[in-house]
Amino acid sequence: MNTRKLHHSLGKTGIRVPELIFGTSALGNLYRELEGESKEQIVEGWFKAIPSPVCIDSAGKYGAGLALEEIGKTLRRLGKQARDIVISNKLGWKRIPLRGTEPTFEPGVWKNLHHDAVQSIGYEGILECWEQGNALLGEGCRAELLSVHDPDEYLAAAASETNRAERFQDIREAYRALEDLKRSGDAAAIGIGSKDWRVIREVLETG
Repeated sequence: MNTRKLHHSLGKTGIRVPELIFGTSALGNLYRELEGESKEQIVEGWFKAIPSPVCIDSAGKYGAGLALEEIGKTLRRLGKQARDIVISNKLGWKRIPLRGTEPTFEPGVWKNLHHDAVQSIGYEGILECWEQGNALLGEGCRAELLSVHDPDEYLAAAASETNRAERFQDIREAYRALEDLKRSGDAAAIGIGSKDWRVIREVLETG
């Protein structure tokens, strides 16, 4: 198989990614809890479908970090190396202790979680999410592609125009943190994890 046709250079990063990128929310028990064997089969399927490097997308919000844990744990069990995978991590949610019977974020969506998650957007908040994300991935894994998760939803939750302006400043500070990570070599590329193209444009125009 000619992998040159499957993989393309990502800007000036030196990273080559395939046209197909795999999501990982199922590894965080989205809508239903999967057994460990099923999760391992999902990860194995990535490498059967695409020659290395495989590219995946994840987030601290997925299962309150469970997806990130499962990614790292399963890759190590399968004997995969850092060169075999490119990980994109959307930052903005961090794991916290679970104090009730189910998580407070998106109730009813994530099944049988043992942690909760809280939104954390701003300079220090994004750095905390980045550090926690790498810790959850564990030894031999790190995210090279970073973005802010759902800035559109963060802005849509504003109680007033003044509050929206404050929240937008939080987003600006979040991207200042990502820019510092890129400048230091801890991130190869940064992006925007938004479903609303108008917010993407707004962030780009002010950033």
